[in-house]
Amino acid sequence: MIEIGVLASGGGSNFESLAKACRDGRVPGARMRVLVTNKPAVGALTRAVRLGVEALVIEPKILTIATPITNGWRPS
Repeated sequence: MIEIGVLASGGGSNFESLAKACRDGRVPGARMRVLVTNKPAVGALTRAVRLGVEALVIEPKILTIATPITNGWRPS
């Protein structure tokens, strides 16, 4: 099963179309797993709730980004 996550910052009409296509089997082997947005008042959130898709709001102003360390590499 392929799990799909969508990033949205607006009304969410494309998200809704894709979510319905997954639900109805028009995207074989796929499941809409999550909607992620950086805006707490977008229409995409309403659509996600209505479709039963998990939705997350990540507000950049309060997001703390840790310094990743991968194979000894550190960003400058």
